[in-house]
Amino acid sequence: MVPFVDVIQLVPALQTEQRETAVVGWLINPEWRIEGTGYYRSVDEPLVVAPDLHLTERSGLATLTYLGEGALTSGLSAGYLTGDFTGTTDLQPGL
Repeated sequence: MVPFVDVIQLVPALQTEQRETAVVGWLINPEWRIEGTGYYRSVDEPLVVAPDLHLTERSGLATLTYLGEGALTSGLSAGYLTGDFTGTTDLQPGL
């Protein structure tokens, strides 16, 4: 993990970010719906002490929704989020 103290710098740096999101839904019948969401994020943020700093995040979410009667709805969802930093070996030379 990159210390926040190292992210703030006085030297200008160009940060590039790419995001993709996908959402898929399927209405099984008038009472039940299934939805899935996927997310990917990639950030390149060169720092003076870590010129190859790169962040990658991935997440997913699955939802089962009961549409019910009238305004009553309920559902169950499960998700995950994972990510990592690369290019930080210069920040921790002892590891």
